[in-house]
Formats: sequence, structure tokens, C-alpha cells
Amino acid sequence: DGAPIPKIDTVEAFKAVLLSARAVAYTDPASGGSSGIYLSQLWPKLGIAEQMKAKAVLVPGGLAAERIANGQADVALQQAGELMSVKGARYVGLIPAEIQFVTSYAVGISAASARAGSAKTLVDMLLGAKATEAMSHHGLARP
Repeated sequence: DGAPIPKIDTVEAFKAVLLSARAVAYTDPASGGSSGIYLSQLWPKLGIAEQMKAKAVLVPGGLAAERIANGQADVALQQAGELMSVKGARYVGLIPAEIQFVTSYAVGISAASARAGSAKTLVDMLLGAKATEAMSHHGLARP
């Protein structure tokens, strides 16, 4: 909180922020988190794999932005909602669209469900305006 907001709106600007950071926190790919797995594949594509290996603060589980709040890292990368939930760290925004990895969620109701009516009520609630507003507030967006 209070630190200058880095410019990350282009791939080159995003790379520059990463390369100028002392340490970058993200989910340890070995723990199975989708953001960590994606980032470990992105670094070679961006030509910065070796530099990122030296700066990596791998988080085995939990919230990468906590490493900003406790001073272990200057930058944290994780899904938006997870970053937004950490006090002491400021959510800057999404990485550039051309390198963005989108996680999609879907909902369905089994044809054999004994509680199809209740399930439909839940789905309708999740698709409603209040849920959309709450999701947006927590970094989730509808496709």
C-alpha cells in the first residue's frame, strides 16, 4: 500500500517490472496451482526464465501477495481475486491480454439429480445481478 503503481499494460512494460523487482512471489508450480504452472511456462516464452529463477519466491499454497505485505517480495502474481484479498498489498491489474491465461468455471445440473430444483435455484442465484456484482468486486468477470 502506498508504493508507486507499476505500468504493466504492455508485455514489455510487464517484463520491465519483473526484471526490475528484487523478488517476485507466485504459486509454486510443484504445488499444482494453475497460476504458478502457467507462469513457469510463460518465463521462457518471454525470454526471462533465468532471471525469474533468481527472483522467485515460490509460495507452496495460500496467497502470494502476503509475501509483499511481509517484505519478502516486491511483486506478486496470482489470480486477481486472490491478490485483491491481501491487506498490505495493492492490486495493480491484469497482465497484458496477449499473455493472459483465463481460468473458466462452469456449472451444470445432473439429469439424475434428486434435487434439481434446488440446484437450479443455486445456478439462477449465481447468474443473477447480485452475484455478478460480488464476483466483479472480487476480481472475477463473466465471459
